[in-house]
Amino acid sequence: MSDGKSKKIKVSVSRPAEVVAVPVTRFVSQPTVSVVNGKLTVVKSLKAA
Repeated sequence: MSDGKSKKIKVSVSRPAEVVAVPVTRFVSQPTVSVVNGKLTVVKSLKAA
């Protein structure tokens, strides 16, 4: 069981772009707040698109 959880965590850490892209695509009309390199940045979906 623990192996499955660790795999999910590794995937999230190794692919942060995909994790951030999911909420961005879901909330296109609203700006999304994502943490990049420990910095809190507001990414507007309009600019991303």
